[in-house]
Amino acid sequence: MKTGVTRARRRLLTARAALLCVLLLPLMSYTAADATRPWGIADVAMIAVELEQDGETFRVRKREDGRPVFQPLEQESAYIQVFGSPNNVYHPNEAAAEAFTNIVILDSMPDSAKRNPRVQRQQKAMEPVRKWFLEHLRQADAQ
Repeated sequence: MKTGVTRARRRLLTARAALLCVLLLPLMSYTAADATRPWGIADVAMIAVELEQDGETFRVRKREDGRPVFQPLEQESAYIQVFGSPNNVYHPNEAAAEAFTNIVILDSMPDSAKRNPRVQRQQKAMEPVRKWFLEHLRQADAQ
């Protein structure tokens, strides 16, 4: 169990997001699949499993029937807003890779494209992520 707890701790979003919503463990979960065909990405759901503190660690919050409390990850709007995009937020590495890619693409667009309302909305959504990247990547670079 210690390995699972350590893995969960690593995959918890930092305190900033935890303050915005309940503590979540983002996961990919297989939905009911047709046993007559191979499973694929269409059979996977991004879910947010609720966690609760148990001393110095965390455990999965359970319903009265013993099943874990979870909901579709895309319904956790405060969690999604931290990343600026609802895609690939099931794992911190994937979320960071997508956010970084979005910032590079948006910054590379010509000024004429940046006047597009959709692009402006994307720019606005990415601002908190951009700010975090600049602050933390500069610190690492300076050390």
